[in-house]
Amino acid sequence: FAADAGTISQSSPASPDARWTAPQIAGLVTIRATVSPDSGPSITSQVSVNVQIGSFARALEIPDTRATRLAALPDGRMAVVDGANGTLQLITGSGAMLWRVDGLATPVAVACLDDLYVVERGASRISVWDTTGKLLRSFPIDTVLPNGIAAGPNPGELTITDTGGGRAIVIASST
Repeated sequence: FAADAGTISQSSPASPDARWTAPQIAGLVTIRATVSPDSGPSITSQVSVNVQIGSFARALEIPDTRATRLAALPDGRMAVVDGANGTLQLITGSGAMLWRVDGLATPVAVACLDDLYVVERGASRISVWDTTGKLLRSFPIDTVLPNGIAAGPNPGELTITDTGGGRAIVIASST
């Protein structure tokens, strides 16, 4: 194992596992792994990593989900959508699940105002949930490939990104 920057540690030179520690400076780093069989040529594989310097606070384990997107509420709770499993769940700031709703149609994005707004790509709609997990309403959206949702730009508005249509759509959250 080799890297242009940072350090690589192994339990022994013959160990198949290695750990790379990023350098303390930002930039592109190439990491290489070479495998040398008992006979035949060696094979090298490499990957480039863009190191960004930041302050890592913690990782949250979110059991039984493949989190697609999340949005934070002002009180620290987070709404998490899982597009692969069709779920919406509300978790605490430490990752503990408060509730979970199954059966959504490919939820790909979520935004939080007073309620939770979920883009269900598989049904071309927005579903609106309260913070206890109760479905309040849903409404259709005219998009080619909805991919994101955010609160704003003005109070009471939501912006939906339509990747397939190459546009952003602003709607009233009361729709």
